[in-house]
Amino acid sequence: MKIKKPEKIRIKIALPPDKSISHRLLFFTLLEQGKYKIKNLLNSKDVKRTLYFVRNLGIESKKDKESIVIENRGLKEPEKILYCGNSGTTARLGTGICSALSFNFFLDGDFSLRKRPMKRVIEPLRKMGALVYGRENDTKLPVFIKGKKLKGIKYKIPVASAQVKSSLILASFLSKVESEFEEILKTRDHTERILKYLGAKIECEEDRIRVFPSRINNFSLKVPGDFSSASFWITLGILHPESEILIKDVNLNKTRTFYMKILKEMGARIEIDLKIKEPEPEGDIYVRTSELKPVKIGFKECSKMIDELPLLALVCCFAEGESIIKGAKELRVKESDRLRNTTRILKKMGAEIEEIEDGWVIKGKSKLKGTRVFTYKDHRMVMLSVCAGLLAEGETEVEGEKWVEISYPCFFEEVKKIYD
Repeated sequence: MKIKKPEKIRIKIALPPDKSISHRLLFFTLLEQGKYKIKNLLNSKDVKRTLYFVRNLGIESKKDKESIVIENRGLKEPEKILYCGNSGTTARLGTGICSALSFNFFLDGDFSLRKRPMKRVIEPLRKMGALVYGRENDTKLPVFIKGKKLKGIKYKIPVASAQVKSSLILASFLSKVESEFEEILKTRDHTERILKYLGAKIECEEDRIRVFPSRINNFSLKVPGDFSSASFWITLGILHPESEILIKDVNLNKTRTFYMKILKEMGARIEIDLKIKEPEPEGDIYVRTSELKPVKIGFKECSKMIDELPLLALVCCFAEGESIIKGAKELRVKESDRLRNTTRILKKMGAEIEEIEDGWVIKGKSKLKGTRVFTYKDHRMVMLSVCAGLLAEGETEVEGEKWVEISYPCFFEEVKKIYD
């Protein structure tokens, strides 16, 4: 796709549904027999992988325009390999679930997912008694799982990962055992928040989560708009010189919106209108052109906005002075090495950005110039490149645009509305 900087941006955005919550609601239908209704489920490649996953465990589903109705009449051993595609959430949460079910399972993924770390999930599940075996000394997909009832544990999770935490919570819940997990830093809490809303006995205190034997109620829930998708529009809105953007019905869970907190500290003009509080807070975001100060952040801050860090690097290119972002090493094991590839993309467009081991040093007030950009088969790199292209002088050509379908299928349709 070819992109040029518009003279002004005045637009109202309806976001795609939240990807993290879409995954989790599908997985929750495996926890109890009964009927479930999910409204506004994200129709993306990653979420389709999780839908494929639960269907192969015996779940029946019917779709209409606005919702999907799911029935769990009892689970069964899958006849096929559970192919997770590019979805780390499907693989990691799925591994926890399968470990606690009395069947045999094979899980696999695409070329990218096969490179991503699985030891962080497999190791604690083994401490619970799970029989999980993977490639490269039990660290990579594909994995074989011989499911069984697991035992409860106390475990300090050594990485800041909501996927690992959720996998362990679901394994404990299905085994009906008491477990306690401690996070090194608080991560997104959709799993424990929604399960508690549905009746599960879960206690959360600071960085500790205790799971007790309990059951959940069947549910009918709506998925709110995805904040990670909103972050693209927030970034564009504060950086473009003539911009006003209204973003409707966004998930405003505080464990997801730390990016906005950092932007506000930098001087971003962002207003929030909270409309719904439970089970997930939801509302509108209004952003306008802003003058920004530099930022210096470390691991504690980076772990709370890992998906948004490439966009923050772009923001720092436009801020006054020098910004330093450290503690972002987790970006190297995402769908691509996002530390390196963010540097490549922005530097090619004229940014003064230096890659360090765990982040970047960025000099602000860059004059970006349009160019041809390769996006490394990574949906976040596609959105970064498009955002930079809408701010650069001249024309930008973005290669690999199809990868955005993983999380934001209608992304380019929304971008085109800028020019209407």
